[in-house]
Amino acid sequence: MLAGAPPTSSTAKTSTRSSNEVNGSDGRPAAAAPASRGSCETTSGFPALYFLDPENSVPRLPSSSTVCPQRAAPDPLLDGLWSSLDEEVPGLDAAVARYFATVHCWLPILSKKQLYRTLAQQQQPAQRTDTNFALLLTCMRLLTTRPSSPGHQQEPAAAATCPRYLSAKEGLTKAETRCLPSLALLQATILVAAHELAHGIYPAAYLSAGHAARLGIMMGFHDREHGPQMFQSPVTWTGREEERRAWWAVVILDRLAHQGIHGLPLAAPEPHPGELLPAPDESWDLGAIGVNEALFVMASSTSSRSAASNPTEASSMTINTGSFANLCQSAHLLGLVLRHREELGRRQPQLPQLQQQQQPMVANGTVASAGTTGISDGEIGFHIREARQLHHATSAFTRHLCSRSNSSSQAVPVDPGVLGTGVASAAAAPVAVSAAMAVTFSARVILCGLYACNERWEGCTRSAEETELQQLALGGIYEVAREVAGLARRQLQLILTTSADGLQLHQDEEEEGEEDDGEVRCNLSPLICHCLYQVAGECEWLVLEDENCEADAWIQDVVELLAIMAQRWQVAGAYLADITSWPSYKQVLNARLEGMDIAAQ
Repeated sequence: MLAGAPPTSSTAKTSTRSSNEVNGSDGRPAAAAPASRGSCETTSGFPALYFLDPENSVPRLPSSSTVCPQRAAPDPLLDGLWSSLDEEVPGLDAAVARYFATVHCWLPILSKKQLYRTLAQQQQPAQRTDTNFALLLTCMRLLTTRPSSPGHQQEPAAAATCPRYLSAKEGLTKAETRCLPSLALLQATILVAAHELAHGIYPAAYLSAGHAARLGIMMGFHDREHGPQMFQSPVTWTGREEERRAWWAVVILDRLAHQGIHGLPLAAPEPHPGELLPAPDESWDLGAIGVNEALFVMASSTSSRSAASNPTEASSMTINTGSFANLCQSAHLLGLVLRHREELGRRQPQLPQLQQQQQPMVANGTVASAGTTGISDGEIGFHIREARQLHHATSAFTRHLCSRSNSSSQAVPVDPGVLGTGVASAAAAPVAVSAAMAVTFSARVILCGLYACNERWEGCTRSAEETELQQLALGGIYEVAREVAGLARRQLQLILTTSADGLQLHQDEEEEGEEDDGEVRCNLSPLICHCLYQVAGECEWLVLEDENCEADAWIQDVVELLAIMAQRWQVAGAYLADITSWPSYKQVLNARLEGMDIAAQ
């Protein structure tokens, strides 16, 4: 029987065991003793029969947030992590507060209430028993600091050689072999993957995102109804919500790690139909119970008939959805576009074969011969129809996000004509909403790029649907470029006017008697960097094709924002270095300099 199969009678009996039988006195699961075929436990205490023989009576581990009450012997890994945390400046409390003031704004996966409660319980060295929690604190500290070499010198490869980063990676490897898995271990892995994505550390970022997906799947967070569950269910709503947010973060990072590369399968599966979105961020931050909306709502944003035929258009778009939930929805749409791109790419190499096959066509546009090789016109029609659905879904969700940001933000007065339609107040929205908009824009750029080419289906019969989709794709590229440039312009103005709340462009001042630790406060999400890079590429193409369009100004706004973000996130610097090497960008820059000289004269 598979691990995800319904429990057998022997498995069902384990649910009646007392808590003392399930958990040993040291907090480790008493999994080995009840097994009828003998003991099989790893050095970390993990019951190996969970994988080897899931039909056997293997009880679930304690709740994923359970902290072991005591440790039996000194743990060099645990002591080393806490020693590093205690020695760093500023103190641990200040570092945690800094995390919640910055990273938490765009990746709110940790419960403030639960983390501060656990931290208060481990103030004394004798109380510090949870290695995974110490590792989580280490990764929180890592993501809030600007990477530098040991001499605090900024270098292109500083992020990959930063001592804090190397220590966190080593700690993750050791913890997985020495400790029981827990939610804190998954959260630490997520933060390391986010750090690697934010600083362009590849292939580590791709591997870490996939590893986080494997951990989450192993724990059963991807499917609470049908997947095998490693842990007992949390006893509180907060515990369950924290697990949900961790898994959605895995989905987000996995999609972002794949958006620039072709031919690699996604590591995190698509959400199942009953998946719930995270609760509104306001409730989450206050530690209150929030309302969780479903990812697919059959009658909220679209008609029931449309939702039944096209689940991509049935995603919840109500105003009550939180900012992080919007980012989750954007990542889901991006995943659908990436899947569409890969399915389309697998058939494209077969297209030239059709040039040698003149086959009669039937009325519906499919190839009459059943022995045809390559992609048929019927298959092309299927992809075109699916692409149209994705286009409408991503466009509608973009409008929803723009409308929400406009209604909830306190915009700085700006001439709307400069920014373009729909994004006059977008940048003043919460950081997570801006990130959700960027991820959706990225999905639209990828989708439009697949169908904007005039000769994409060379050798096949062209249809009216294809021509219409091409027109939508060309218009979509122009629209996204204009709106993202407006978003960048808005962010730049907010940075200049509200730098205390947005981005501090200089390092924190050194405290008396303390060495500068390279800290930089930054609420701008690194998740928007790839979108800016994509749009810069589209603007370059527009400059070459149409000298009268505004793309030359748009690319300047995008480049300026990337230059500011590069002071904090090194992936922005990598994108910026590539953009400035483009011939058309040099052309735009030279034209701008000439214009400035003429104006000065």
